[in-house]
Amino acid sequence: MKLNEFINTLKKQGLAKNKPDSDFDSIELEIGANVELEHIDDEEAAKEIAKDHLVENPHYYTKVLAPAEKEVMKKAEEILKDHGYDNIEDWYDEIES
Repeated sequence: MKLNEFINTLKKQGLAKNKPDSDFDSIELEIGANVELEHIDDEEAAKEIAKDHLVENPHYYTKVLAPAEKEVMKKAEEILKDHGYDNIEDWYDEIES
């Protein structure tokens, strides 16, 4: 299977198949799509992969992956700052309240 065929397959299947972006926290989805773009050069496919992870855990990128991977934490904090948070702990405070 060629890479483009694989990417098109990813777009059509998965846990998040047919789920709109609005079903997900917009910040988590933005972080996830950016993280997945490190592995795949297709924005739509990266978003679909992120959605699949977020179906399993709605805070996969900030609560699971970021604490485990320094580069993900850095990317998450950059995006969170763009949304007005000083750090990831401020984000945790908001999602846990």
